[in-house]
Amino acid sequence: ADSVQTALASAATARGCTQEEMSELLDRLNELSELSAVNAVSRAEVIRILAQDRSISEIEAIAPELGKLSTMHASDIVRLAGDFDSLLHLAGLPATESPRIAAELHTTSAVAGLSLSDAVQAFVTLLGGAAEEAINRP
Repeated sequence: ADSVQTALASAATARGCTQEEMSELLDRLNELSELSAVNAVSRAEVIRILAQDRSISEIEAIAPELGKLSTMHASDIVRLAGDFDSLLHLAGLPATESPRIAAELHTTSAVAGLSLSDAVQAFVTLLGGAAEEAINRP
């Protein structure tokens, strides 16, 4: 619980909102089937990472797609959150494009035989970002 509260406090500070607003966001995400396989600490960390540059509504648009991808590809959702958000920013795409981009990543990964992480990094590189610079680590 402490890790969850710490992540939510950090997200609230980054977003300029209250920790209660972030807790309510986490409660809404907790109810999504797409995130059912993701533990509470990881969900809170995803919020913390996305809150650096995203509004609450944008986080709500992106998080379910991250949940689906991380579950289908057995990937670390926390690392994926930073990479995926960097990809959206580099492409100049809004959060509402998350479902399309997630589907493209899933297809590319499957067809090319790449890990999800490698597929994300390939897209980032194609868009002109340096892979290591695009990773948003805590």
